[in-house]
Amino acid sequence: MSLANARSPRRQCSQDSNRLHHDGDWKAPPFTIRQGDAIRVPAAATQCEASGEAGIPNLFCTHLGSRSRYQVVFWSDEVQVYDLARHGEPMVPTFVVPSKLRRAGK
Repeated sequence: MSLANARSPRRQCSQDSNRLHHDGDWKAPPFTIRQGDAIRVPAAATQCEASGEAGIPNLFCTHLGSRSRYQVVFWSDEVQVYDLARHGEPMVPTFVVPSKLRRAGK
């Protein structure tokens, strides 16, 4: 689902914003959010908020519903996944993935 359908007074699109992608489908341009903005993707039952910690911006996403299990935080250098059902230190991510993966052998 495209985030371009979200409503925000800050959304700005040019008249030629639709572009043909490599798969031949017409897609809407990326949607830009700013600090404090929140977006909801009902098809994925997910809500994300552009926030930050100690002045460092991030994107904080949670699954909607009463059975949420994971929270995901996107930083500029890594993505952290927190398993809310796991017992242990609450501030330690369950999984950490670098934002840019290295190619094998390099």
